[in-house]
Amino acid sequence: ATRIVRVEIVGAPWDTLKLSIPALIYVVQNNLSFYALGNLDPATYQVTYQIKLLTTALVMRIMLGKVLTSVQWGGLVLLLFGVSLVEVEKIGGGQTAQLPPDRDAMMPLVGFLATIGMTFCSAIAGVYFEMMVKKPAGGVSTSYDVWVRNLQLYFFSTISALLACLLKDGAGIWENGFFYGYNGLVVCVVLVASLGGTMTAMMIKHLDNIYKNFSSSMSIVLASLCAYLFAGEHYGLGFFLGSFLVCFSLFVYYHSGQTAAAKRPIPATFRDPEKA
Repeated sequence: ATRIVRVEIVGAPWDTLKLSIPALIYVVQNNLSFYALGNLDPATYQVTYQIKLLTTALVMRIMLGKVLTSVQWGGLVLLLFGVSLVEVEKIGGGQTAQLPPDRDAMMPLVGFLATIGMTFCSAIAGVYFEMMVKKPAGGVSTSYDVWVRNLQLYFFSTISALLACLLKDGAGIWENGFFYGYNGLVVCVVLVASLGGTMTAMMIKHLDNIYKNFSSSMSIVLASLCAYLFAGEHYGLGFFLGSFLVCFSLFVYYHSGQTAAAKRPIPATFRDPEKA
């Protein structure tokens, strides 16, 4: 592990620097979220942010040349409607919406544009990371590509997050120490989030960002379902309809992709010469 860090990260500064691009994009996305949340009500924000399901497919078409069938686009639209229904039902039925105290000062257009900007930031950063994971430097894929790319990305993300902490809570950190307030539960949350990030990178390596979005939508449904079953939350018909649409959209998207792949002609280099 030490040799990999020394050779692939410290010894390849220009290659490592490439991962500063998605890290900076995520910083921009986080700053846009303040404008979005400060100028939109929660339901509008959640629904608008789900447009990332479509912008991700658009950015993948531009950056990676991935072509989707019309049925797959339809599956993504179903996913958009389904997860939006779930989110709105959570806010309206199960969870109490917290509106900004100065609601009269809200600028919906600014919030909407900021949210759209967030969807493109999320799509560009995610697809760029996918491109780096699937097309490593030198064109030679190794078993530790995902781990190296994760370390490179987290290096810049940690720097930006540390700067944000110092700017926001610098005085408190200086007085009480960086780990003030940490307990076992906080450590568990950090470890689970780290494991989730690693699993997400593995998914992007072997699948793509669209399937990552499907998994994120499924996690929203499962988390809401657990709250319904074990925490006493109450949801209406919209939640169950949205959950069905999320599951059905995955079937539509995957089945259409498999059908399209089966219809593609086999390249000449892989054809059996006796059947040609």
